[in-house]
Amino acid sequence: ASLVGVNVRSIFTDKYAYVVSFIRLIALPALTYIGLLLFGASDIVIAICTIMAAIPVGAFNVILAKRYGGNVEFSNQTLIISMLFSLITLPLIIMFLSA
Repeated sequence: ASLVGVNVRSIFTDKYAYVVSFIRLIALPALTYIGLLLFGASDIVIAICTIMAAIPVGAFNVILAKRYGGNVEFSNQTLIISMLFSLITLPLIIMFLSA
């Protein structure tokens, strides 16, 4: 079974896909939150920008990788892993921001 050139069994084996997902789903929103807090942004601006930073990797990366000869398999792995983990991280970030 495959998903746009990716063996479904191998999706969860690449540790770099987890690193990219961690950066995208946890580190980037945390840096956005801290940076905006330090600059004195309003609560609503901080919340909106942090949530936008916590959105998972987009499918456009896969399209670009396929079009320009990039690593389509890695792009797919990162997309799938970040989408799955965002089901956990995004609600947690929203709960943190609403507290």
